[in-house]
Amino acid sequence: PMNPQDILARAQRDLDARRAALQAARTATATRYWTGPRRWIWVLLVVLAGGAFLVLPGSLPDKLRWLMGGMCGLRPSHSYTAGQVLPLESRMVGMYGGFLITTVTLVLRRRIGVRRLGSRPIRVVLALFFASMIADGINSTLMEFQQPHLYTTTNLHRLITGLLWGIATGSVIVWLLRSRGPADLATDDRVQSGGLVLLCLSLNGLFAALVLQEQPIFYYPIALLSVGGGIAAMASLPFILMVQASTLGPHLLHARLVVAPAALALLIGVTLVLGFAALRWSQEMAGMAVLVSGLISATGDPGAVSHAHLRPHTAVTRKDHADVTSTP
Repeated sequence: PMNPQDILARAQRDLDARRAALQAARTATATRYWTGPRRWIWVLLVVLAGGAFLVLPGSLPDKLRWLMGGMCGLRPSHSYTAGQVLPLESRMVGMYGGFLITTVTLVLRRRIGVRRLGSRPIRVVLALFFASMIADGINSTLMEFQQPHLYTTTNLHRLITGLLWGIATGSVIVWLLRSRGPADLATDDRVQSGGLVLLCLSLNGLFAALVLQEQPIFYYPIALLSVGGGIAAMASLPFILMVQASTLGPHLLHARLVVAPAALALLIGVTLVLGFAALRWSQEMAGMAVLVSGLISATGDPGAVSHAHLRPHTAVTRKDHADVTSTP
């Protein structure tokens, strides 16, 4: 006869075998879902969304400014120009441009799937990068409200601290995709190292140099990279949740499996950005409607209200930018 310990051990083995079989079945189902023909539906939807945005009426700079209106104040005095004002303020050009540059750099260097963010000194450096943007933002806010502040925040401060935030945040996002399993997803066990931080700083420094040139030829590279970084940042959280929640876990990051979840996350990010923009501009239009109604009531002349007041998202020229920044 079997003693109680043998019975318990056998029951545990049977339970483990059943759990393993169930996990294997779920993994097979998830693999078929993410690798089957339906995965291209998400890719097609991304392509259609991008195509629809391009064919909508209006110039591309105007549409980019409208799209980013829900994520940014679009103040000309806080923005750089490149023939015309960029579709994001200087701080967010740095934040989202730095985020995309850093994330792509770390992915190309095969840092997805590693277990550790970096050594203690590297983690301190990344924390300082992140904190620099917060500190400069607080200082800038105090300055705008004419409260005591440490220094005069300029667009250069906003751009640089935004880039540092982008490096830190991009590194953390890649680390959050860390693996509990396959070691072949990365060539070492840290997302960031001293050499990689220097590489990210160098690439972001080149991007900052393009922004500071303020040349029309650089408008689209800067605008598309920073707007793309904003959408990627919005898509990163749902993508992380899909990777962590999937029964495939870190295996979902393999090229064969990543197409569908990445496209789906991108669609979610685009939807969020569109929703924020629609909310912002609808509120502005509602406020303008109230203002126009008040002016008509006061003057009794509908012609006194210029149609130009109903276009809050129209692109601003370099001359407009100079006029705004010359005011106190």
